[in-house]
Amino acid sequence: MTNDASERVAKAAANAEITGTAAEPGGRRGRLRGVAARLAELAQLRLELFAIDVELGAVQLLVLAVLVMGALGLALVGLTLLVVALLLVAPESWRWAVAAAIGLGCWGGCWFMLRRARQRLQGWRPFAATMAELRRDRELL
Repeated sequence: MTNDASERVAKAAANAEITGTAAEPGGRRGRLRGVAARLAELAQLRLELFAIDVELGAVQLLVLAVLVMGALGLALVGLTLLVVALLLVAPESWRWAVAAAIGLGCWGGCWFMLRRARQRLQGWRPFAATMAELRRDRELL
């Protein structure tokens, strides 16, 4: 989580602790209200954490989409210009070898970009903070 998201969760948790510690008057009914209020605060905190995870996931997907689209667009323009320039400069008898080398270079670039995208996705765990908090809640109950 980012620092901003961590701060928001910490403030919400502190707020839940402060409001949940007050003594409820009225015996059994007051205690029941207190438990209900604490459960509502816990649910609110978990929903806020879920919203933060959704926001972080959306940002991650947007970054990936921009990177992939930008790489593909620039690669297409650059490779088109490079192929035209190299084929015009190459002697007639070497044009097939130049075209083959350019094709291999394109395949290598494609492989590299796809590998980088896969690496970014492997380290990403959507809703990791929410799942960790829910596991902790289950252990405490």
